[in-house]
Amino acid sequence: APARDGLLRSLAALRDAFDVTVVLNYRRYFEWAVSACNSLQKPRQTRDNYRWPDADTLEDITFARWYAGLYEKGACPTCTYNWAKFFDPAYHPTESVARQYEALLPGVHINLYDLHQEGTVVTNFVCQALPHARDACAALARRDRTAAAPLVLNPTHPARSEYDRLLLGAQRKKMVSTRRRRTVTRHALEAAFPALGARPKLPRVCPDGAALRELRERSVRYERAVYARYFPLPEDAGRREEYLAGLAAAHVAAFEVYVKEQKFCNWDIEWLLEQDKA
Repeated sequence: APARDGLLRSLAALRDAFDVTVVLNYRRYFEWAVSACNSLQKPRQTRDNYRWPDADTLEDITFARWYAGLYEKGACPTCTYNWAKFFDPAYHPTESVARQYEALLPGVHINLYDLHQEGTVVTNFVCQALPHARDACAALARRDRTAAAPLVLNPTHPARSEYDRLLLGAQRKKMVSTRRRRTVTRHALEAAFPALGARPKLPRVCPDGAALRELRERSVRYERAVYARYFPLPEDAGRREEYLAGLAAAHVAAFEVYVKEQKFCNWDIEWLLEQDKA
C-alpha cells in the first residue's frame, strides 16, 4: 500500500523538486479477483495454509468461498487475503491505489494503462505510458506486426492449485499418509492422474447466480468510475454515454466468456474422492 511505503513517504517530502508521474495497470475487476484468489491461496511456507502433512484443520477453499469472504466478514475465516484487504471497497483496486498516491503526493500525475485494449501489453505500455520512448515504441510496433498471437491474461485455470486441493481433501479423509514434502506429493498425484480437469463429467463448484451477478455489476461499476476519472472521454454528453455503454457491453461479454470457461469455478474434489473410493 502506498501510504505504508517508506520510500514514497521520503519522496513525498521532496515532491517540490520532482515532477512525478505514477503509471498503473488497469485490469477488469472480475479478472483481478480470480487472479488475486489464485495467487493468495497458493500454499507458501510463510503462510498458515502450508501446514503439511498435519493439515486436518485446513478447509477447502474455492473461489466462491474466497470472494464471499472478501466483503463479508467471517464468511471465510481460513481464507488468505493479505494485500487484497488493503483496498478501499468503494473503488476498483487500481483506483484505490491511485487515490492513495494522490493523497500522498498532491499534484502527482496518474497515468492508467488498460490491459484489455488491442495490441500487446509491452508495446502498448511503452507507447502510451512512456511518451519519450518513441524509438522503442516504433521498434516494438514493428515486431508486433510479424509476431505470433499476443499475450493472453490467465489463459487457463491453474490446475496445480486444483491438484493441491485434491491432495488436501484426500489427506483430510485419511486416504493418503506420507511424510514427503507437499510439493513432491502433489507432483506424484499429478503424474498418477493426469488431465483430471479435462474429464467431461467432472462437476464444478461455482459461485451461485446472485454472487455472479454481484461480481459482474461491481466489475462494470468499477470500470465506469475508473474511465470517468482517469481516461479521456468524449466531451459531448451523448457520445460519452454511448462510449461508456459500449465499454460496459464489452465488459459483460468478457465476463460471460469467463462464466462459459468456468474460470470462477473449482473442481468438485468431494466428487472426485468419492469416485476414487468406488
